[in-house]
Amino acid sequence: MFDFINQIGVFGMPLIIIALIILFLTVKYSMKLWSNNTNKNIDINSILYLGVFALSLGLFSHYLGLYQATGIMAQLRPEQIAAGYGQSLLALLYGFTIFFLSAICWFGLRLKVRRLKLHPAAE
Repeated sequence: MFDFINQIGVFGMPLIIIALIILFLTVKYSMKLWSNNTNKNIDINSILYLGVFALSLGLFSHYLGLYQATGIMAQLRPEQIAAGYGQSLLALLYGFTIFFLSAICWFGLRLKVRRLKLHPAAE
């Protein structure tokens, strides 16, 4: 696990923390929405905002890796450049994964919020 985080790069640990926060908020908001509590006024948008932040952090990490590699590209063989580019894509792919996870969670919670607003007595 820690080897994978190190492969992501400098932003591996912040991306893991953002993913855990998204999962925690999803569980917290789900418990509030599906409970019998009458106060259903919660803000689920923070889940989506964190997902967008993870995506932008992944993009930044990818382009930061490419920028750092431009200084030594002339000294490397093409297969080393390709391996480095593939390595820089890990943070970007992980950022996309976190974004998609947060979007799915947000859409699920949003569906429940809309149902509660349309049928407040039925739920």
